[in-house]
Amino acid sequence: MAVCEAAFDRLGYVPLRRYWEAAEVKDALRTYAVHAWHEILQILFPRLPDNQRDFDPVQVPIFGHAIFTQALAVYLADTCHYPAAQQAAFVDCTLGELDVLVCARRSGKHTKATAP
Repeated sequence: MAVCEAAFDRLGYVPLRRYWEAAEVKDALRTYAVHAWHEILQILFPRLPDNQRDFDPVQVPIFGHAIFTQALAVYLADTCHYPAAQQAAFVDCTLGELDVLVCARRSGKHTKATAP
């Protein structure tokens, strides 16, 4: 986590691809995303109705900060087998303080918006 925070202090709000230029930062962000998703599942899974435990996702809102949110979005897109172009769009966009990334698996579309 310290590697990621130091990179953010140095780079600020830039596309995730810039962070990935340093292998140790890319690895640290991937590790963060895996751990974050496992923590989310530990909270989410017990609260799902039995008929949704097949993991056919409808919507899962995830809130975070800048590159951490993007790292998790890229990890989930890869895990859910999003098309490569979709994954690249997540890597190449820049998220700011109040930006939201909304991803629709079935349509393959994503939207970046700023929270009010």
